[in-house]
Amino acid sequence: MGGSASSVDDATPVVARGYGPADDIVVDRATSTLEDKEVCATLRMMQEHAECKMRSSEDPELLAEVLRRDDDTVAHVDDPEYEQLEVPVDDQGYAVTCSLDRPEELLEFFDRYGFVVVDAGMSEEDLSRSVDELWAFVSRQSNGRIDREDPSTWEKWLSLGSLGFLGMTPNLTPQLCRNRTNETVHLLFATLLGSEQLIVNLGRSGLMRPTRDVPWPENNDDGGEAGKVEKDKTVVASAQPRTVVDKPEWKTRPAEEWVHWDLNPFTGAATSFSFKVTDPVANRGYDTLNLQGILALCDCGPDDGGFFCVPGAHRNLRGWAARNTDSVGDDAILAPESTVQVYVPAGDPLRQAGRKVPLRAGSLVVWSSALPHCNFPNDSPNFRMVQYIKMIRADNPGMTALLNDPALLPPDDEYELTDFRAKLMGIEPWA
Repeated sequence: MGGSASSVDDATPVVARGYGPADDIVVDRATSTLEDKEVCATLRMMQEHAECKMRSSEDPELLAEVLRRDDDTVAHVDDPEYEQLEVPVDDQGYAVTCSLDRPEELLEFFDRYGFVVVDAGMSEEDLSRSVDELWAFVSRQSNGRIDREDPSTWEKWLSLGSLGFLGMTPNLTPQLCRNRTNETVHLLFATLLGSEQLIVNLGRSGLMRPTRDVPWPENNDDGGEAGKVEKDKTVVASAQPRTVVDKPEWKTRPAEEWVHWDLNPFTGAATSFSFKVTDPVANRGYDTLNLQGILALCDCGPDDGGFFCVPGAHRNLRGWAARNTDSVGDDAILAPESTVQVYVPAGDPLRQAGRKVPLRAGSLVVWSSALPHCNFPNDSPNFRMVQYIKMIRADNPGMTALLNDPALLPPDDEYELTDFRAKLMGIEPWA
């Protein structure tokens, strides 16, 4: 999730809008439209994915080396089996947060559970702007068909809605760019990765529709206020004729069906989604910590849909791989040369060991790619709105920045490209 929960090929509709290859699209930071920048970024991601596949298809020896199972796997066959852990929550059911002021405790929590949650220090204004930009993105990507204030237009959602994602297109708006270069966000990744010299991705977002008590116009053509919602996520009562309906068909895929690793358990190679592969063989191995993150833009409670994982299972990865090496074939490793993903097999006890990780607005959860995870469905009257953020060390041996063209960013009067931000985005070197 946030990794390779679906092939980049799912983004192909942008090509049908009359755009050519990514290299042929020229964008200007000051004058290009946001839509053209989004299309350019999406096509560059697709091009990277295609180039990785082409390299592996043209060089069978390279693909064989990428897929070669770790020689030391058999040594872990007697590693302990997974023992169930529960997600620590507060009295309202939200995941407890750790303090960046106490890094030893934070690292101990991460080592035990495979994820950690902190308060990202965002203001109410930051969150409100983020939500506004997310809805504007939905409107833009649907060519204005989806109206934030009219639930009757939410029937046909954006691509990958069945998994909780808003397609594959990166978010390039000012506040969402500020969020991914937020100093607290950077500090958490730096604390976990052991270096301040990091590269952040330009990633996507997620928005789950409410599935219960959705306000619905009795007459969709009445032109009244019936069924409209506030700008945050709360349903507005209206004097106009309306009804309230449940929309179970809007629920995303059940979590137990698609719990997955964004990492190959048999080689240690992690997903490169939204980064550029520099050496697929160097991406192998278990020594490099690979991280993924979600920033909650609104309260994502226990019934609102959200992050779902098997807490602590990252510690059992190599034992699981050793015991399953003969039953899980290479064909189960999706896009092994780049956007790696492996589903927990049907019938495996790990599928039933997943737990919800509810997040308060402004909270950031970061997890190891070695942790089985996915999204759980929305079963409430509320939205679930998030931004996906990933960082790698600048000296990562297998990947680097992909969308590090400053022309993709908002104009300078909307987003200041400071020295820190330029380095974090891979536009300028750290040293």
